[in-house]
Amino acid sequence: MKKRRVYGFSTCILLGFFILLAQLSNLQLFSTEHYGPDHVNLLEESVAQRTQQLEIHDGRGAIVDRDLVPLNRKDVEDIMLAPYLNELALPERFQQYFTEEEMDKMLKAVKETDGPVYYTDIDGLPELTSDQLVKIQELNHPALYTVQRSMQLDVPTLASHLVGIVSENREAFEEKYPELTDVDTDTPIGGIGLEKTMDPFLLSKGSERLLFHVDGNGDPLLGLDIFYRGDPDEYYPLKLKTTIDSTYQQKAEALLQEYGIDKGGVVLLDVRTREVLAMASLPALERTNLSETATNHILTRNMPGSVFKVVVAAAALEHPKVNTRQSFNCNLNKDGESESSRPLGALTFEESFYQSCNYTFASLTKDMLAYSPTVLEDYADKLGLMNPPGWVGDVFKEQDVSQLSPNPAGTIWSEDDQENVGEAITQTAIGGKNVMFSPLSIANMMATIADGGTKKEVRVVTDLLYENNVSLFSFDEHEDKENKLSPYTVNQLQKLLMGVTEQGTAQALKGQSIAGKTGTANIRGSKEEESIDNHYWFAGYFPVEQPAYAMVVVDLNTNQNGGRHVALFGDFAQSIMAGP
Repeated sequence: MKKRRVYGFSTCILLGFFILLAQLSNLQLFSTEHYGPDHVNLLEESVAQRTQQLEIHDGRGAIVDRDLVPLNRKDVEDIMLAPYLNELALPERFQQYFTEEEMDKMLKAVKETDGPVYYTDIDGLPELTSDQLVKIQELNHPALYTVQRSMQLDVPTLASHLVGIVSENREAFEEKYPELTDVDTDTPIGGIGLEKTMDPFLLSKGSERLLFHVDGNGDPLLGLDIFYRGDPDEYYPLKLKTTIDSTYQQKAEALLQEYGIDKGGVVLLDVRTREVLAMASLPALERTNLSETATNHILTRNMPGSVFKVVVAAAALEHPKVNTRQSFNCNLNKDGESESSRPLGALTFEESFYQSCNYTFASLTKDMLAYSPTVLEDYADKLGLMNPPGWVGDVFKEQDVSQLSPNPAGTIWSEDDQENVGEAITQTAIGGKNVMFSPLSIANMMATIADGGTKKEVRVVTDLLYENNVSLFSFDEHEDKENKLSPYTVNQLQKLLMGVTEQGTAQALKGQSIAGKTGTANIRGSKEEESIDNHYWFAGYFPVEQPAYAMVVVDLNTNQNGGRHVALFGDFAQSIMAGP
């Protein structure tokens, strides 16, 4: 009986020993990087227990302008203050740059952080010059390290709606990247803008850090050097090269502020390449108020008002059943049933376009729809309005990548519209009812007219670059050669657009080598307020002799415009044509 107990007890001990041995083997040999249901990286955790660290680059790719200047990141020359700064005497040559109060603030920040801290992260300290940083580096002090770090901007200071922001979202990460089991799910991902649409190419695969050794109590081990942890690479992270011209972008944003536009924006295109040179939207992007500020109004559809008369004019010029050489009674309202609030007398087709006579274009639309029910859609398509305006294509294994989000196609009729009902027709003819286009689509239409009828998708990104600026992938131009306007019609539209600024509704731009079209869409407010706000548009191109730029200015939901959208367009165009 005793023997059995001894054998049983011994067996239990041996079994327990083997279980313990198996667990230790699993910990040290087999599951070192993915232990347990939470896939804990034991190697990294053990290093974290023995070190304190600061990040110098989070590993996310940069979004740069056309001159390779970062838009979403900021390179900072900084001082890393070691956790044992308070234990060592600081040289007078370092203290001379600061007041006693600033020195106290610095030492207090290091003590409260209980680890290394960056100088620029401490509020209330003076900015150091490059010369001062060099001299501090020359001190070779063991608690002061000059470093260059790359910071992701909380909100980009330029083109913020276009560039976008990132944030940590574990659920969204796991849903979007279920195959990336080796990447921390707390890795920031794009939330809006290019950060979102181009996220797969910008996503961090690992950060770069500087580490300090510490003892078992977490106290620093003096005498041991700081060491680098990361994967320095001349190829990664990738960069996204945009088409943005920072000089034009700064000007666009400044003019929106100067003219007091609260909601709206400006977009500027290169006529030949359809590259976005500037895109600015208001209200300004605020991370703490995304529900009110995240919308990019250049990419959002709104009623264009009389800008849509460009489509009606193009259709009328080519339609065999309508007469554009007749005279129109522009004393009548759009329905022809009563006097207009803006009587203009008898006008020709051309004069009607210059003065934006609603009756003329409502009458022409009725006549055309009687013979051709899809005439408006057909000619909107000829002008590039019925497809998403932004570049869409395959990038490596990623299919149907859209550079822009949102990237909506235009609409003219809704499912509930009855295209043969008089009121629906007349409202649609003047860009009301359910006519909806984004300012980017309208800018692309103007570029199409200025470029002789050539239709292209709009690009805001030209290349994916390696870290060393060598191109990995180029986003080539996408030209649509189907369903184009005739050269005659394009020429006539150019003349009509020039007439608007020379003798029409945009005479404030007379003599400035600008062609374009004004538009005003009436938007009724709430039933309680019974107020009417307007969307004000001016869309055009310049210089008229050799068109190089297309631009749209929108001033949305306001009844206090006073022509400022037209004036802003003129100021911006003149500054561009004047050169640097």
